[in-house]
Amino acid sequence: YSGNQERLLQELVNHGADGKKTWTYAEIHAMPFLDRFVKETQRMHSPSFQTARNAKKDVVLPGGYLIPAHAVVIPCFPSLHKNPAYWENPARFNADRWADEGVASKGMKSGLYTPFAAGGRGCVGFNLALMEIKMVLAELVYHYRFEDASSEPVVYDPDFLVMRPLNFYASPGFPDAKTGGFGVLTDWACVEMPMVFMELGPTERAREEGDFFTDICGLKMCGITASIVLPRLRGVNGSYAKEESKGVNGTANINGDGDGNGNTEHNNDINNHLDTNSSIDTNGVYTNGIHTHTIETLTTQLRASIATINHRGPDESGTWISPDTNIALGHCRLSINDLSPSGSQPLTSDDGQIHAVVNGEIYDYDRLRDICATEHGYQFNGESDSQLVVALYKIHGAPAFFEHLRGEFAFVLYDGREGSEKVVAGRDRFGIKPLVWTVVDGRLLMAAEAKAFLPMGWKPEWDVGAIVDGGWMMDERTLFKGVKKVLPGNWMEVTEERGVETRKYWDAEYEDKTKVETRSIDDMVLGVRERLVESIRLRLRADVPVGVYLSGGIDSSAVAGIVTQLAKENNVKIGSQAPSTRVACFSVRFPEASGYDESSVAARTAEWLGVEVQKRDVDEASLARDFADTAYHCEHHHFDLNCVAKFALSTLPREHGVKVVLTGEGADEHFAGYSYFTPDFLREPDLSQPDSLLTSNSELRESTFNSVDAEIKALFQNIGATQHEDLPASEALADANGSVMPATLVLWHPTTQIFAPWIRELKEYEALDCRDT
Repeated sequence: YSGNQERLLQELVNHGADGKKTWTYAEIHAMPFLDRFVKETQRMHSPSFQTARNAKKDVVLPGGYLIPAHAVVIPCFPSLHKNPAYWENPARFNADRWADEGVASKGMKSGLYTPFAAGGRGCVGFNLALMEIKMVLAELVYHYRFEDASSEPVVYDPDFLVMRPLNFYASPGFPDAKTGGFGVLTDWACVEMPMVFMELGPTERAREEGDFFTDICGLKMCGITASIVLPRLRGVNGSYAKEESKGVNGTANINGDGDGNGNTEHNNDINNHLDTNSSIDTNGVYTNGIHTHTIETLTTQLRASIATINHRGPDESGTWISPDTNIALGHCRLSINDLSPSGSQPLTSDDGQIHAVVNGEIYDYDRLRDICATEHGYQFNGESDSQLVVALYKIHGAPAFFEHLRGEFAFVLYDGREGSEKVVAGRDRFGIKPLVWTVVDGRLLMAAEAKAFLPMGWKPEWDVGAIVDGGWMMDERTLFKGVKKVLPGNWMEVTEERGVETRKYWDAEYEDKTKVETRSIDDMVLGVRERLVESIRLRLRADVPVGVYLSGGIDSSAVAGIVTQLAKENNVKIGSQAPSTRVACFSVRFPEASGYDESSVAARTAEWLGVEVQKRDVDEASLARDFADTAYHCEHHHFDLNCVAKFALSTLPREHGVKVVLTGEGADEHFAGYSYFTPDFLREPDLSQPDSLLTSNSELRESTFNSVDAEIKALFQNIGATQHEDLPASEALADANGSVMPATLVLWHPTTQIFAPWIRELKEYEALDCRDT
């Protein structure tokens, strides 16, 4: 179109083009008209934008232009637009429209076109492809003058298009290029996805194959359950003492040192279950509304509770009940360290006064055990790492012993020493291991899964508020009314004097962002590597074989590579296996046409590392088959089917005699692997790196931020995540500085319009803003 070539050439000259120049990414990105020209071209010729994909084979386009196999390609389908004349009309081409920061959202709202980067996996490939387009276009514009476009039609080879993109927006039918009629290309058609609702309950497959289940997160697991008679908080006139100053989430804040801010949460949710005039006896009957138990009835309930979650620990189970039946602990075990009977649970301290059930693993076990034994005289009666929870608690007390606990864990501990009677429960720093609680008939019940409460008299009921406002995911609530989570990095204490209190023992800490970093990039890279290698080395300590989930991504590939290196170069055992044993890796294989299959990448990684890889085929039929079982084990819904695929993958290690697997879970969060982290990285100058390009050149950083921020917002729009777009600023997020993270957290949460009419009519949801949650 008239004038565009001249403007592009002038911009190139202004940026130092001389026919020999090699462009850098920063220089290309700093050319505003080049960026707008490419965006407008894509808008014109791809109004329903598709996800970038890789070519399956070499394709020669008219004029002899070769698209090589595996090249990143952006499919463009002008014919999908409702009005083909729109993109054929030269007057419609206006690159300067992209100078308006809000043009993408405006176009989306008006229905004119779907702006860029559609699809959950399209951003990276799309942005790479756009950058390549800009660099090639810069070379071509400088060396050649373009005449009118060739009238020769472009015909795409169907085999070339076999890798289907995420085509949520195109109509199932569109004009057939060969016949001129209205045809349907099945491989690209939209598919109506039915919503399926079901009651929570065990499936036949869960009951028959429960013992295979290693961990939905791919690590190590056991099952714990506990029943604790709630103490009577005696105040004036024999009533329960309750604090007056209400805190958040229905708790009362009382003086203490619990969360590092001078506050301890006294849980009124528990107090509300209690009758202020209740008393407790030991005859297995109701007394003033509280149900007490004999040892026989409690043992029966406890064993049934353990059986409900036996899939977490099929190797053995055990119980411990205090003589007065006030405390009851149950455990089902997945044997990892110390396979002998001395590793059985519940655990008892060397003086017989402290009892506990532990789910998970404590790392750096050998060093910590030696310190406890040699410096403090603690006498271990076995080799299980779980005994460290009891030993460290006895030595340091709570909360000091949490400083020494390194690992993934959830536990319930009873201290029966005279003058120290209490129950302590805790969860690891990142919440890898689950721990939920509720109150039934005056007893505090705790377990790894809510279904374990069923034999203890719990009647499940949906927590409508938590489901509607997203609290089941954001805070301590779950999908079930009255069932709460012990939050990551938190612990609970139950005493006769103060009742039930929850406290925070850990939270993430960050260096002052204005403090200048003195380490070099190489120093930081080496520091990350040293910590990662040490972390993996500690996790290889096991008395059973250890494997790796290998997806082909950077995170799992790094884990597999370090395991291999430790075995070959440092003679580190892979669990119970000799260092010479080939590392066992496990991967999911999707149908190639789905566009999601990374098994070939995983296979190449495995071949390069010299490891063994086993694959589990997952397709639509297997996802449908495993859907109910996955929901049964997760006890909550999910916005995609990733967890169903992981469920299928978890069956594979057990089939090959592997109980423990290492994964790359959490790497994207720590190392900003998700695309929505980029705008926040660019939002402010990194004052810890004052000499870096993005800090010293504010104009470059701001222009890059504006571009990336617009693309991320367009991505959210393309997947329908626009429910918070027109809402006023949230006071709850005033200190978030515009971060995209809050919006990302509620990205998949539905608006109230999707819920039943009776919910929409409730006053408390009229002005619901899930960002406040």
